[in-house]
Amino acid sequence: MTFIVSAKQIVIMFLLMLLGFLTGRLGMIHKETAKDLTNFLLYIISPCLIVNAYLVGFSMKRLIEFFQAIVSALHKCVRLQIKYKDGKGRKYKGTYCPLHIEYSKRDDRFRLYVVDDASMRVRIMNIDGITSINTCDSSFDPNDYQKILSDFLQENSDSIT
Repeated sequence: MTFIVSAKQIVIMFLLMLLGFLTGRLGMIHKETAKDLTNFLLYIISPCLIVNAYLVGFSMKRLIEFFQAIVSALHKCVRLQIKYKDGKGRKYKGTYCPLHIEYSKRDDRFRLYVVDDASMRVRIMNIDGITSINTCDSSFDPNDYQKILSDFLQENSDSIT
């Protein structure tokens, strides 16, 4: 289904490009008009599209789907591809090994402890900061990562409550 949606969007984009090419070739749009349209798209439309892309509201259905994916990955010991935005607005994207989920009374949120496959570092993600999650086909042995997690928890025991 995702392929079909992507293919449709690509076809639409090429049709719009063809329309622009033909109007330019037929002299329907002059160079000055093309420059004005380019500036309008670059400085007005593009920023609006970027802002609109991040206006993803809270959805209980989405939260439940994330929990289902996380619990399934924890149970089956499979990696997750996660896009995440932390409390300071920093964005992360990568493949992670989920190890532990807990409720934080202090933050009034559920937190997911993962090990980043690329850096082998522990990350703590608030579930409500996850913007996208997909399970991977590759599994992992949680025993290989427990030492990393326990060392992290021991080093950060004062700041994690």
